[in-house]
Parts: sequence; structure tokens; C-alpha cells
Amino acid sequence: MRTKLSSRLAILFLPLLATLALSSCDVEDDPYGGYDSLSGTWYNADNPSEYYEFYGDGTGYWSSNGYGMELDYDYSWDGGWLDLYLYPVDAPPYSLQCGLSQSGYNQICITYPPGDGYGYTDIFYNRAR
Repeated sequence: MRTKLSSRLAILFLPLLATLALSSCDVEDDPYGGYDSLSGTWYNADNPSEYYEFYGDGTGYWSSNGYGMELDYDYSWDGGWLDLYLYPVDAPPYSLQCGLSQSGYNQICITYPPGDGYGYTDIFYNRAR
């Protein structure tokens, strides 16, 4: 009797166990975190007067108090690349394709393309708390 009961319980729980083992654990498909993990304020680690504000809808705001500059932008982030579409107040819009890597939840590194006589430039930004 006991063996029959154990066999029946095993038959009932085996499909449940298989379903749990094969189901998703609600892990994001995007290994880079997507817009939500980038959303927020990020301050330049070496110059806190410069910061990016990334909004969850793919728009943002950049400001540098040290240079007295600010501008709006649109962005997309995919596969380690950050595409910025910048809208200066007194100049035509332009775009930049930058590298972006994330060191945990609280730090990102933006790699800017060569320009103005400089090569690729890495700048680290820390998430505002």
C-alpha cells in the first residue's frame, strides 16, 4: 500500500518538477539591463558638475555646470553601444555612437569616439543616490 501511494505521489509531482525546471525565472532577456537600469542621474566621477539624466522613455538631459552647457537628447542602448541624438540650443542636432559598459548597478563607463584631436575617451559616471 505504501509503495503504491509513493508511486502515485511521484507521478503527480514529477510533471510539476519538470515544469518548474524548464520555466523561466523572470530574468530579463537584455543582458545590459535596458532602459530601466540606465534610468536616473549619473555624475561624472572626476567632475561631478557634469551629469546625464536618463529617462526611461529613451530621452534625457545633459548638463555641465563647469562649462555652462546643457542639452536635451534621445538615446538608445543595445549590446554595449549607446547611441546619443543630441539637440544643442544654438546648433544643428548631431549624433554620437559611444560604447557603454556597466560596472554593477552604480557605475557606468561611456567610451566617446575620437574627436577634436583626441582618441577614444573613457569617462566613468556614478549613479546619484
